[in-house]
Amino acid sequence: MEQWKRIKNCTISEILIHGRNYLVGNVATKALGLISMPIFTRLLSREDYGIVAVYTAMAGLAVTLTTLNVTDGISRYYYEDKRNDFGAFLSSVLQMAAAFQIPIIVALLIWPNVITNLIGLPSSVAYFIVIALLHGVLFKVFRQINISRRNSREFVQVSVSEGYVGFGLSWGLLAVMPKTGFLLRIAGVAIVQCLSAIWMAIRTSSYVNWQRPRWEHIRYSLYFSLPRMPYVLSGLILGQSDRIMLANISGLEAAGVYSVGYSVGALSLIVITAITPALIPNFYQLMNDGKTGVVDKINRQISWLICSACTGLMLCGGFILQFLSDEQFHDGARVVPAVVMGYIFYAQAGVYNRFCGYYKRTVLQSLGALLAAAANILLNLWWLPIFGMVAAAYTTLISYGIQATITWLLTKRFVKGHVTPLVPLLKPLSVALGVLVIIEGDSIWRIVAS
Repeated sequence: MEQWKRIKNCTISEILIHGRNYLVGNVATKALGLISMPIFTRLLSREDYGIVAVYTAMAGLAVTLTTLNVTDGISRYYYEDKRNDFGAFLSSVLQMAAAFQIPIIVALLIWPNVITNLIGLPSSVAYFIVIALLHGVLFKVFRQINISRRNSREFVQVSVSEGYVGFGLSWGLLAVMPKTGFLLRIAGVAIVQCLSAIWMAIRTSSYVNWQRPRWEHIRYSLYFSLPRMPYVLSGLILGQSDRIMLANISGLEAAGVYSVGYSVGALSLIVITAITPALIPNFYQLMNDGKTGVVDKINRQISWLICSACTGLMLCGGFILQFLSDEQFHDGARVVPAVVMGYIFYAQAGVYNRFCGYYKRTVLQSLGALLAAAANILLNLWWLPIFGMVAAAYTTLISYGIQATITWLLTKRFVKGHVTPLVPLLKPLSVALGVLVIIEGDSIWRIVAS
Protein backbone atom coordinates (compact mmCIF):
# COMPACT_ATOMS: atom_id res chain seq x y z
CA MET A 1 0.00 0.00 0.00
CA GLU A 2 2.88 2.37 0.71
CA GLN A 3 4.40 1.64 -2.70
CA TRP A 4 1.03 2.22 -4.36
CA LYS A 5 0.58 5.56 -2.57
CA ARG A 6 4.07 6.61 -3.66
CA ILE A 7 3.37 5.66 -7.29
CA LYS A 8 -0.03 7.32 -7.17
CA ASN A 9 1.54 10.59 -6.08
CA CYS A 10 4.12 10.57 -8.91
CA THR A 11 3.65 12.56 -12.10
CA ILE A 12 4.19 9.38 -14.15
CA SER A 13 1.01 7.94 -12.63
CA GLU A 14 -0.87 11.07 -13.68
CA ILE A 15 0.37 10.60 -17.22
CA LEU A 16 -0.52 6.91 -17.26
CA ILE A 17 -3.96 7.56 -15.78
CA HIS A 18 -4.61 10.32 -18.30
CA GLY A 19 -3.17 8.10 -21.01
CA ARG A 20 -5.51 5.19 -20.25
CA ASN A 21 -7.99 6.53 -22.80
CA TYR A 22 -5.26 6.67 -25.43
CA LEU A 23 -4.13 3.20 -24.37
CA VAL A 24 -7.64 1.79 -24.62
CA GLY A 25 -8.02 3.42 -28.02
CA ASN A 26 -4.70 2.09 -29.25
CA VAL A 27 -5.43 -1.40 -27.96
CA ALA A 28 -8.82 -1.30 -29.67
CA THR A 29 -7.30 -0.05 -32.93
CA LYS A 30 -4.46 -2.57 -32.94
CA ALA A 31 -6.87 -5.32 -31.93
CA LEU A 32 -8.85 -4.37 -35.01
CA GLY A 33 -5.68 -4.93 -37.05
CA LEU A 34 -5.40 -8.41 -35.58
CA ILE A 35 -9.11 -9.12 -36.08
CA SER A 36 -9.06 -7.94 -39.68
CA MET A 37 -5.89 -9.81 -40.59
CA PRO A 38 -7.39 -13.32 -40.86
CA ILE A 39 -10.32 -11.84 -42.82
CA PHE A 40 -8.60 -9.57 -45.32
CA THR A 41 -5.63 -11.90 -45.92
CA ARG A 42 -8.21 -14.42 -47.15
CA LEU A 43 -10.49 -12.02 -49.04
CA LEU A 44 -7.65 -10.13 -50.73
CA SER A 45 -4.83 -11.40 -52.89
CA ARG A 46 -1.26 -10.44 -52.06
CA GLU A 47 -1.33 -7.92 -54.93
CA ASP A 48 -4.58 -6.33 -53.68
CA TYR A 49 -3.13 -6.14 -50.19
CA GLY A 50 -0.09 -4.41 -51.66
CA ILE A 51 -2.24 -1.82 -53.48
CA VAL A 52 -4.09 -0.99 -50.25
CA ALA A 53 -0.77 -0.64 -48.40
CA VAL A 54 0.73 1.69 -51.03
CA TYR A 55 -2.49 3.75 -51.19
CA THR A 56 -2.49 4.17 -47.41
CA ALA A 57 1.16 5.22 -47.44
CA MET A 58 0.64 7.78 -50.21
CA ALA A 59 -2.49 9.22 -48.58
CA GLY A 60 -0.55 9.88 -45.35
CA LEU A 61 2.24 11.66 -47.24
CA ALA A 62 -0.25 13.70 -49.27
CA VAL A 63 -2.02 15.15 -46.22
CA THR A 64 1.21 16.66 -44.92
CA LEU A 65 2.43 17.83 -48.33
CA THR A 66 -0.83 19.55 -49.31
CA THR A 67 -1.12 21.54 -46.05
CA LEU A 68 2.57 22.33 -45.52
CA ASN A 69 2.08 20.85 -42.06
CA VAL A 70 0.58 24.12 -40.72
CA THR A 71 -1.68 22.33 -38.23
CA ASP A 72 1.24 21.14 -36.08
CA GLY A 73 1.59 24.44 -34.23
CA ILE A 74 -1.88 24.23 -32.66
CA SER A 75 -0.97 22.36 -29.50
CA ARG A 76 2.13 24.52 -28.94
CA TYR A 77 0.16 27.76 -29.35
CA TYR A 78 -2.36 26.54 -26.79
CA TYR A 79 0.38 26.69 -24.13
CA GLU A 80 1.43 30.24 -25.00
CA ASP A 81 0.22 33.10 -22.81
CA LYS A 82 -2.44 34.05 -25.38
CA ARG A 83 -4.99 31.30 -24.69
CA ASN A 84 -7.84 33.80 -25.11
CA ASP A 85 -6.65 34.16 -28.72
CA PHE A 86 -6.79 30.41 -29.44
CA GLY A 87 -10.06 30.49 -31.43
CA ALA A 88 -8.77 33.20 -33.75
CA PHE A 89 -5.53 31.23 -34.22
CA LEU A 90 -7.53 28.15 -35.27
CA SER A 91 -9.43 30.27 -37.78
CA SER A 92 -6.19 31.46 -39.39
CA VAL A 93 -4.70 27.95 -39.50
CA LEU A 94 -7.77 26.35 -41.06
CA GLN A 95 -8.04 29.01 -43.76
CA MET A 96 -4.34 28.71 -44.51
CA ALA A 97 -4.57 24.89 -44.80
CA ALA A 98 -7.56 25.23 -47.14
CA ALA A 99 -5.66 27.69 -49.36
CA PHE A 100 -2.82 25.18 -49.72
CA GLN A 101 -4.95 22.07 -50.18
CA ILE A 102 -7.73 23.21 -52.55
CA PRO A 103 -5.51 23.58 -55.68
CA ILE A 104 -4.19 20.03 -55.19
CA ILE A 105 -7.70 18.63 -54.84
CA VAL A 106 -8.80 20.44 -58.01
CA ALA A 107 -5.83 18.95 -59.89
CA LEU A 108 -6.74 15.47 -58.67
CA LEU A 109 -10.30 15.89 -59.88
CA ILE A 110 -9.28 17.22 -63.31
CA TRP A 111 -6.30 14.94 -64.06
CA PRO A 112 -6.82 11.78 -61.94
CA ASN A 113 -5.04 9.42 -64.35
CA VAL A 114 -1.89 11.51 -64.62
CA ILE A 115 -1.39 11.82 -60.86
CA THR A 116 -2.18 8.21 -59.91
CA ASN A 117 0.09 6.88 -62.67
CA LEU A 118 2.94 8.88 -61.20
CA ILE A 119 2.63 7.02 -57.89
CA GLY A 120 1.96 3.60 -59.44
CA LEU A 121 -1.68 3.22 -58.37
CA PRO A 122 -4.82 2.47 -60.40
CA SER A 123 -6.63 5.62 -61.54
CA SER A 124 -9.79 4.40 -59.77
CA VAL A 125 -8.36 5.44 -56.37
CA ALA A 126 -7.88 9.14 -57.27
CA TYR A 127 -11.23 10.26 -55.86
CA PHE A 128 -10.62 8.31 -52.66
CA ILE A 129 -7.38 10.27 -52.24
CA VAL A 130 -9.44 13.49 -52.29
CA ILE A 131 -11.58 12.16 -49.44
CA ALA A 132 -8.46 11.10 -47.54
CA LEU A 133 -6.98 14.61 -47.91
CA LEU A 134 -10.04 16.38 -46.55
CA HIS A 135 -10.44 13.88 -43.72
CA GLY A 136 -6.72 14.00 -42.90
CA VAL A 137 -6.51 17.74 -42.27
CA LEU A 138 -9.66 17.74 -40.12
CA PHE A 139 -8.37 14.74 -38.16
CA LYS A 140 -5.04 16.48 -37.45
CA VAL A 141 -6.76 19.65 -36.22
CA PHE A 142 -9.26 17.67 -34.15
CA ARG A 143 -6.43 15.65 -32.60
CA GLN A 144 -4.32 18.73 -31.74
CA ILE A 145 -7.26 20.46 -30.07
CA ASN A 146 -8.22 17.46 -27.97
CA ILE A 147 -4.66 16.69 -26.89
CA SER A 148 -4.17 20.32 -25.81
CA ARG A 149 -7.43 20.39 -23.86
CA ARG A 150 -6.74 16.92 -22.38
CA ASN A 151 -10.01 15.73 -23.86
CA SER A 152 -8.71 12.29 -24.77
CA ARG A 153 -12.03 10.45 -24.51
CA GLU A 154 -13.75 12.13 -27.46
CA PHE A 155 -10.70 11.81 -29.70
CA VAL A 156 -10.32 8.12 -28.90
CA GLN A 157 -14.02 7.47 -29.46
CA VAL A 158 -13.89 9.05 -32.91
CA SER A 159 -10.69 7.31 -34.04
CA VAL A 160 -11.79 3.88 -32.77
CA SER A 161 -15.26 4.24 -34.28
CA GLU A 162 -13.70 5.15 -37.61
CA GLY A 163 -11.60 2.00 -37.59
CA TYR A 164 -14.29 -0.47 -36.60
CA VAL A 165 -17.07 0.93 -38.79
CA GLY A 166 -14.69 1.14 -41.76
CA PHE A 167 -13.61 -2.45 -41.16
CA GLY A 168 -17.20 -3.68 -40.93
CA LEU A 169 -18.28 -1.82 -44.06
CA SER A 170 -15.27 -3.03 -46.08
CA TRP A 171 -15.87 -6.60 -44.94
CA GLY A 172 -19.55 -6.38 -45.89
CA LEU A 173 -18.78 -4.97 -49.34
CA LEU A 174 -16.13 -7.60 -50.02
CA ALA A 175 -18.45 -10.37 -48.84
CA VAL A 176 -21.09 -9.26 -51.37
CA MET A 177 -18.68 -8.51 -54.25
CA PRO A 178 -15.45 -10.44 -53.54
CA LYS A 179 -13.98 -10.06 -57.03
CA THR A 180 -13.53 -6.29 -56.76
CA GLY A 181 -10.72 -6.69 -54.21
CA PHE A 182 -8.76 -3.61 -53.21
CA LEU A 183 -11.33 -1.08 -54.49
CA LEU A 184 -14.04 -2.05 -52.02
CA ARG A 185 -11.52 -2.29 -49.18
CA ILE A 186 -10.57 1.34 -49.82
CA ALA A 187 -14.19 2.41 -50.48
CA GLY A 188 -15.40 1.11 -47.12
CA VAL A 189 -12.83 3.23 -45.31
CA ALA A 190 -13.54 6.28 -47.49
CA ILE A 191 -17.27 6.25 -46.74
CA VAL A 192 -16.57 6.27 -43.01
CA GLN A 193 -13.98 9.01 -43.46
CA CYS A 194 -16.65 11.21 -45.08
CA LEU A 195 -19.02 10.77 -42.15
CA SER A 196 -16.25 11.24 -39.60
CA ALA A 197 -15.01 14.40 -41.34
CA ILE A 198 -18.47 15.94 -41.06
CA TRP A 199 -18.60 15.16 -37.34
CA MET A 200 -15.09 16.52 -36.68
CA ALA A 201 -15.86 19.67 -38.67
CA ILE A 202 -18.94 20.33 -36.50
CA ARG A 203 -17.03 19.72 -33.26
CA THR A 204 -13.98 21.73 -34.32
CA SER A 205 -16.09 24.73 -35.36
CA SER A 206 -17.21 25.17 -31.73
CA TYR A 207 -13.62 26.08 -30.80
CA VAL A 208 -13.01 28.39 -33.77
CA ASN A 209 -13.55 32.13 -33.67
CA TRP A 210 -14.05 32.66 -37.40
CA GLN A 211 -12.50 35.86 -38.74
CA ARG A 212 -10.06 37.01 -41.37
CA PRO A 213 -6.58 35.40 -41.08
CA ARG A 214 -4.14 37.38 -38.96
CA TRP A 215 -0.57 37.78 -40.07
CA GLU A 216 0.75 37.13 -36.54
CA HIS A 217 -1.03 33.75 -36.51
CA ILE A 218 0.19 32.83 -39.98
CA ARG A 219 3.73 33.79 -39.07
CA TYR A 220 3.64 31.78 -35.81
CA SER A 221 2.25 28.70 -37.53
CA LEU A 222 4.73 28.83 -40.41
CA TYR A 223 7.63 29.56 -38.05
CA PHE A 224 6.76 26.49 -35.98
CA SER A 225 5.57 24.14 -38.72
CA LEU A 226 7.72 24.76 -41.81
CA PRO A 227 11.07 23.92 -40.15
CA ARG A 228 9.33 20.85 -38.74
CA MET A 229 7.84 19.76 -42.06
CA PRO A 230 10.94 17.84 -43.23
CA TYR A 231 10.85 16.04 -39.87
CA VAL A 232 7.20 15.01 -40.33
CA LEU A 233 7.73 14.06 -43.99
CA SER A 234 10.88 12.12 -43.13
CA GLY A 235 8.96 10.26 -40.45
CA LEU A 236 6.33 9.31 -43.00
CA ILE A 237 9.05 8.30 -45.45
CA LEU A 238 10.71 6.14 -42.79
CA GLY A 239 7.39 4.49 -41.97
CA GLN A 240 5.97 4.17 -45.47
CA SER A 241 8.65 4.41 -48.19
CA ASP A 242 9.79 0.82 -47.68
CA ARG A 243 6.39 -0.44 -48.90
CA ILE A 244 6.36 1.94 -51.86
CA MET A 245 9.92 1.08 -52.91
CA LEU A 246 9.37 -2.63 -52.29
CA ALA A 247 6.32 -2.52 -54.57
CA ASN A 248 8.37 -0.89 -57.32
CA ILE A 249 11.41 -3.17 -56.94
CA SER A 250 9.95 -6.54 -55.92
CA GLY A 251 6.28 -6.12 -56.91
CA LEU A 252 2.97 -5.47 -55.17
CA GLU A 253 2.82 -9.05 -53.84
CA ALA A 254 6.03 -8.56 -51.84
CA ALA A 255 4.68 -5.24 -50.55
CA GLY A 256 1.50 -7.02 -49.44
CA VAL A 257 3.37 -9.73 -47.49
CA TYR A 258 5.68 -7.16 -45.94
CA SER A 259 2.72 -5.00 -44.91
CA VAL A 260 1.22 -7.86 -42.92
CA GLY A 261 4.49 -8.38 -41.03
CA TYR A 262 4.91 -4.65 -40.54
CA SER A 263 1.38 -4.42 -39.11
CA VAL A 264 2.26 -6.94 -36.41
CA GLY A 265 5.53 -5.13 -35.61
CA ALA A 266 3.62 -1.86 -35.42
CA LEU A 267 1.69 -3.24 -32.44
CA SER A 268 4.55 -1.70 -30.46
CA LEU A 269 2.88 1.65 -31.16
CA ILE A 270 0.12 0.66 -28.72
CA VAL A 271 2.34 1.74 -25.84
CA ILE A 272 4.26 4.52 -27.61
CA THR A 273 1.27 6.40 -29.00
CA ALA A 274 -0.72 5.93 -25.80
CA ILE A 275 1.96 7.62 -23.69
CA THR A 276 3.08 10.45 -26.00
CA PRO A 277 -0.17 12.47 -26.28
CA ALA A 278 -0.81 11.98 -22.56
CA LEU A 279 2.73 13.14 -21.75
CA ILE A 280 2.88 16.32 -23.87
CA PRO A 281 0.64 18.57 -21.69
CA ASN A 282 2.45 17.44 -18.51
CA PHE A 283 5.84 17.84 -20.19
CA TYR A 284 5.14 21.44 -21.26
CA GLN A 285 3.76 22.33 -17.84
CA LEU A 286 6.66 20.74 -15.93
CA MET A 287 9.20 22.48 -18.15
CA ASN A 288 7.39 25.80 -17.65
CA ASP A 289 7.55 25.21 -13.87
CA GLY A 290 11.28 24.35 -13.99
CA LYS A 291 10.76 20.79 -12.68
CA THR A 292 13.43 19.26 -14.92
CA GLY A 293 14.31 16.50 -12.46
CA VAL A 294 10.75 15.19 -12.67
CA VAL A 295 10.94 15.32 -16.49
CA ASP A 296 14.14 13.22 -16.46
CA LYS A 297 12.59 10.68 -14.11
CA ILE A 298 9.49 10.37 -16.29
CA ASN A 299 11.61 9.85 -19.43
CA ARG A 300 13.59 7.05 -17.73
CA GLN A 301 10.44 5.30 -16.53
CA ILE A 302 8.74 5.56 -19.90
CA SER A 303 11.84 4.25 -21.68
CA TRP A 304 11.84 1.12 -19.51
CA LEU A 305 8.11 0.67 -20.06
CA ILE A 306 8.37 0.94 -23.86
CA CYS A 307 11.45 -1.30 -24.17
CA SER A 308 9.95 -4.00 -21.94
CA ALA A 309 6.66 -4.12 -23.86
CA CYS A 310 8.41 -4.09 -27.25
CA THR A 311 10.85 -6.84 -26.28
CA GLY A 312 7.89 -9.08 -25.47
CA LEU A 313 6.44 -8.36 -28.91
CA MET A 314 9.78 -9.22 -30.56
CA LEU A 315 9.64 -12.67 -28.99
CA CYS A 316 6.05 -13.53 -29.85
CA GLY A 317 5.17 -11.35 -32.88
CA GLY A 318 5.98 -14.04 -35.44
CA PHE A 319 3.67 -16.54 -33.75
CA ILE A 320 0.88 -13.95 -33.69
CA LEU A 321 1.21 -13.36 -37.42
CA GLN A 322 1.28 -17.05 -38.36
CA PHE A 323 -1.70 -17.78 -36.14
CA LEU A 324 -3.85 -14.98 -37.57
CA SER A 325 -2.96 -14.64 -41.24
CA ASP A 326 -3.52 -16.81 -44.27
CA GLU A 327 -0.62 -19.09 -45.19
CA GLN A 328 0.28 -16.98 -48.26
CA PHE A 329 1.34 -14.16 -45.86
CA HIS A 330 3.35 -16.22 -43.33
CA ASP A 331 6.71 -15.06 -44.72
CA GLY A 332 5.95 -11.67 -43.23
CA ALA A 333 6.90 -13.04 -39.78
CA ARG A 334 10.57 -12.61 -40.71
CA VAL A 335 10.36 -8.82 -40.52
CA VAL A 336 8.58 -8.45 -37.18
CA PRO A 337 11.59 -8.25 -34.73
CA ALA A 338 13.44 -5.66 -36.81
CA VAL A 339 10.30 -3.52 -37.21
CA VAL A 340 9.73 -3.58 -33.43
CA MET A 341 13.34 -2.57 -32.73
CA GLY A 342 12.97 0.28 -35.20
CA TYR A 343 10.01 1.61 -33.22
CA ILE A 344 12.03 1.48 -30.01
CA PHE A 345 14.57 3.81 -31.63
CA TYR A 346 11.67 5.94 -32.85
CA ALA A 347 10.50 6.32 -29.25
CA GLN A 348 14.03 7.23 -28.11
CA ALA A 349 14.22 9.95 -30.76
CA GLY A 350 10.86 11.21 -29.52
CA VAL A 351 12.36 12.03 -26.10
CA TYR A 352 14.67 14.64 -27.63
CA ASN A 353 12.17 15.79 -30.25
CA ARG A 354 9.93 16.91 -27.39
CA PHE A 355 12.70 19.17 -26.12
CA CYS A 356 13.16 20.60 -29.63
CA GLY A 357 9.45 21.35 -29.76
CA TYR A 358 9.42 22.95 -26.32
CA TYR A 359 12.37 25.24 -27.10
CA LYS A 360 10.91 25.92 -30.60
CA ARG A 361 14.02 24.54 -32.30
CA THR A 362 12.00 22.37 -34.66
CA VAL A 363 14.65 22.67 -37.37
CA LEU A 364 16.75 20.25 -35.27
CA GLN A 365 13.97 17.67 -35.53
CA SER A 366 14.01 18.07 -39.29
CA LEU A 367 17.78 17.70 -39.64
CA GLY A 368 17.84 14.39 -37.77
CA ALA A 369 14.83 13.06 -39.63
CA LEU A 370 16.10 14.16 -43.06
CA LEU A 371 19.43 12.38 -42.61
CA ALA A 372 17.60 9.26 -41.43
CA ALA A 373 15.19 9.37 -44.39
CA ALA A 374 18.09 9.79 -46.83
CA ALA A 375 19.83 6.79 -45.26
CA ASN A 376 16.61 4.79 -45.53
CA ILE A 377 16.21 5.48 -49.25
CA LEU A 378 19.87 4.75 -50.05
CA LEU A 379 19.92 1.53 -48.02
CA ASN A 380 16.66 0.38 -49.63
CA LEU A 381 18.08 0.98 -53.11
CA TRP A 382 21.16 -1.06 -52.16
CA TRP A 383 19.67 -3.92 -50.14
CA LEU A 384 16.12 -4.45 -51.47
CA PRO A 385 17.26 -6.03 -54.78
CA ILE A 386 19.53 -8.38 -52.79
CA PHE A 387 17.54 -9.35 -49.66
CA GLY A 388 13.97 -8.36 -50.52
CA MET A 389 11.48 -7.52 -47.80
CA VAL A 390 13.77 -8.52 -44.89
CA ALA A 391 16.10 -5.73 -45.95
CA ALA A 392 13.20 -3.25 -45.84
CA ALA A 393 12.73 -3.98 -42.13
CA TYR A 394 16.42 -3.59 -41.28
CA THR A 395 16.84 -0.39 -43.31
CA THR A 396 13.96 1.05 -41.30
CA LEU A 397 15.60 -0.08 -38.04
CA ILE A 398 18.96 1.44 -38.97
CA SER A 399 17.34 4.68 -40.13
CA TYR A 400 15.41 5.12 -36.88
CA GLY A 401 18.66 4.44 -35.01
CA ILE A 402 20.39 7.17 -37.04
CA GLN A 403 17.51 9.55 -36.31
CA ALA A 404 17.68 8.89 -32.57
CA THR A 405 21.46 9.39 -32.46
CA ILE A 406 21.56 12.55 -34.57
CA THR A 407 18.60 14.14 -32.80
CA TRP A 408 20.29 13.59 -29.44
CA LEU A 409 23.58 15.07 -30.72
CA LEU A 410 21.88 18.14 -32.22
CA THR A 411 19.74 18.72 -29.14
CA LYS A 412 22.71 18.44 -26.80
CA ARG A 413 24.77 20.82 -28.93
CA PHE A 414 22.28 23.51 -29.94
CA VAL A 415 19.49 23.59 -27.35
CA LYS A 416 20.29 26.16 -24.68
CA GLY A 417 18.32 24.64 -21.85
CA HIS A 418 17.84 21.46 -19.87
CA VAL A 419 17.79 18.16 -21.81
CA THR A 420 17.46 14.67 -20.32
CA PRO A 421 20.87 12.88 -20.25
CA LEU A 422 21.31 9.96 -22.65
CA VAL A 423 23.09 7.39 -20.45
CA PRO A 424 20.10 6.38 -18.26
CA LEU A 425 18.03 5.82 -21.42
CA LEU A 426 20.65 3.48 -22.91
CA LYS A 427 20.11 0.78 -20.29
CA PRO A 428 16.64 -0.36 -21.43
CA LEU A 429 17.68 0.13 -25.06
CA SER A 430 20.64 -2.25 -24.58
CA VAL A 431 18.35 -4.97 -23.23
CA ALA A 432 16.10 -4.77 -26.31
CA LEU A 433 19.10 -4.80 -28.69
CA GLY A 434 20.52 -7.85 -26.94
CA VAL A 435 17.28 -9.76 -27.43
CA LEU A 436 17.20 -8.79 -31.13
CA VAL A 437 20.76 -10.04 -31.69
CA ILE A 438 19.96 -13.35 -29.99
CA ILE A 439 16.83 -14.11 -32.04
CA GLU A 440 17.91 -12.55 -35.36
CA GLY A 441 21.66 -13.17 -35.41
CA ASP A 442 21.69 -15.02 -38.75
CA SER A 443 19.75 -12.35 -40.64
CA ILE A 444 21.88 -9.58 -39.17
CA TRP A 445 25.09 -11.37 -40.08
CA ARG A 446 24.01 -11.93 -43.73
CA ILE A 447 23.18 -8.25 -44.18
CA VAL A 448 26.36 -7.04 -42.49
CA ALA A 449 28.49 -9.47 -44.51
CA SER A 450 27.09 -8.04 -47.75
